[in-house]
Amino acid sequence: MAVDKRAGNIFGLQKEDMEKTAMICQNDKEKMDMAMLLFNSKQAVGTSVGYARVIALFKEHCDKNDNYNYDDFGEAEIGSFVLEMAKDRASSKAFFAGIKPAISRLETARGIPEQKSGFTPLVDQWLNGAKRRAAELAPEIRKMEPVPKEAIREALEKYIWPHARKPENIDLARFRVIYRWVVMVHTLCRFDGYKELKARHFTLLKDKSAIQVRFPKSKTDQYHNGMIKMLPKKEGSVFCPVAITALYFKRCGYQMDGKDQSYINCRITGKNRGQKAMGETQLSYNTASLQAKQLLKELGYDADRYGESSAKRTGVTEALRQGASIDTIQQVGMWKTSYMPLMYAQNTVEYKTDIVKRMKFY
Repeated sequence: MAVDKRAGNIFGLQKEDMEKTAMICQNDKEKMDMAMLLFNSKQAVGTSVGYARVIALFKEHCDKNDNYNYDDFGEAEIGSFVLEMAKDRASSKAFFAGIKPAISRLETARGIPEQKSGFTPLVDQWLNGAKRRAAELAPEIRKMEPVPKEAIREALEKYIWPHARKPENIDLARFRVIYRWVVMVHTLCRFDGYKELKARHFTLLKDKSAIQVRFPKSKTDQYHNGMIKMLPKKEGSVFCPVAITALYFKRCGYQMDGKDQSYINCRITGKNRGQKAMGETQLSYNTASLQAKQLLKELGYDADRYGESSAKRTGVTEALRQGASIDTIQQVGMWKTSYMPLMYAQNTVEYKTDIVKRMKFY
């Protein structure tokens, strides 16, 4: 079982920082350990680790200057830190976005009320200026392109459907990529959510009109209640998710019985017809991405702008092209705002031209 990176004193809290907590817990070690765990678990693992790095640099900044005091910091320490980072990390937007929430953790641990925070109006002004400047200096963001719809069609028609009657003849490495595309297009899920899927999370509805997929873990499901999405039956379509899922399960030897613990995005052993799914082992992001690029190139498509969000972009782009409302796409993607689906929409000249042609000026 993987160790949670938030475990322990990742923020380097000093004894003085814990005095408030120690007093509340009456120095009970068990309660203190739980307090530390909850303190670290406010954000996702990656966010917490990033904040811990900010605090470590802040402490380093204070310790190397005799005029500043990490144990009793205020406006001067935070302000000088912002100014130094604006010089050393001028274009790091994410870093400046994490300064206030990270250092505020120390103030929270020490019981410092908001009105006495070192983030005074002047320091906030500097910090906001550093964020805007970082945005101006940061290199242009290159969005990943969607997987071409025709590439998915060609892959299905070339590598999958010709072997529908004999699934054992299907190249499993290619099928693994294609099936991931199909699921991500229809559910608008992230790779980190897809990789957690197991065979037991798939349930065929009684009327066989769709397959219910329960995502046990997702970034947009912070409390891990599980997110339910559907793979609809599209009778006669080369893209039919229900038929493709049934074929993928058969090729891997999986059961849709609610008990099979095999990972959907698993590693593979063997070659050619001897390939077998290693359902107990997840496939890494890097390997998944590399093999997807290889398949795109094999089909004659440019893979330079491909990433593991590309299939998700395909789903949003095609849904908009077919007339689905932003609200509908937002519900499927489980986004908090209607702005997010547009972040995944295709950003090519062709797509923008298609959209503007549908606008009615007269």
